[in-house]
Amino acid sequence: MEKKFKTILQQYLQDSASSKENEAIESFVHNMQEDGISLEEVQQNLPLKNTLYRSILAQSSAKKRRLKKRRNLGVIGGFLILLLGTLGYYLQTDFPQTYTSAEDTQLITLADQSKITLFPHSELTVSSSYNQTDRQVQLKGKAFFAISKNKQLAFTVQTKDLETSVLGTSFLIAENKTSTAIEVRTGKVKVQTKTPTDYVILLPQESAHFENQHLQKYNAQNDRISSWNQSLNMVNASFAHWKSSIEREFDIIILSESKAIQHIKITGDYRNSNLQDILDSFCFINNLSYSNQNNLITINETNTHDSQR
Repeated sequence: MEKKFKTILQQYLQDSASSKENEAIESFVHNMQEDGISLEEVQQNLPLKNTLYRSILAQSSAKKRRLKKRRNLGVIGGFLILLLGTLGYYLQTDFPQTYTSAEDTQLITLADQSKITLFPHSELTVSSSYNQTDRQVQLKGKAFFAISKNKQLAFTVQTKDLETSVLGTSFLIAENKTSTAIEVRTGKVKVQTKTPTDYVILLPQESAHFENQHLQKYNAQNDRISSWNQSLNMVNASFAHWKSSIEREFDIIILSESKAIQHIKITGDYRNSNLQDILDSFCFINNLSYSNQNNLITINETNTHDSQR
């Protein structure tokens, strides 16, 4: 399309364009003059160049009334020479493609045959270099992704707060003003916040939720799973550090009246685990018991209370 556009302009300058193409160019230039649009504005305004480019192509392929106005070769020729020069970069530059769904769901097939179901009132922007140097898209709203495998180029979805990366899989992303949810159907998905070390890995039937600047993972039973935050991989950590890390990760409160527990040292990797597994492991290793009542966790020495789970 770009090549055709440039050819039309060159043919006009060489007086070898068809009558229909002559009319299209002269009509457009005449209308720009009447609207008071200067050549300087065209040079500095990419959207204006885009409008000009598409308009001339559209008019050159449609029947137009012949202009009664005499051709002003000086003005039009100068305009087109400038246009060819200023559009040099523009004609060689690709721009992101944006898809918008209104009331209906839209099915989009990308260059690599990945298929995206864009739900109503959502917007998807595809990188200009998609399937060449990257496979990046941006999403506002909700979409289901069925992504073709490509081990060389990961498929990445940017939303307002998260980046979701896959090699080939199917998953759902739903974003609103306050939160984002990702659900995996097949394959493996990495979901990362703007902090590179704050991420979760999702497998089929697992999901991630981001709300109040906090990323959480859930399994198929809807049990919350801890993230891959390095602070959960502990070596000789104090009970206070363990307690605050687990409380922050699961939005819970941990209480203990034991004085001995305050002096223990904790070594363990508590990443990518649910709360029950973490508490079971911690209490078994340290000969403790715990009870859980509405996310209020009470840890006791085993000779004081029995475990209630």
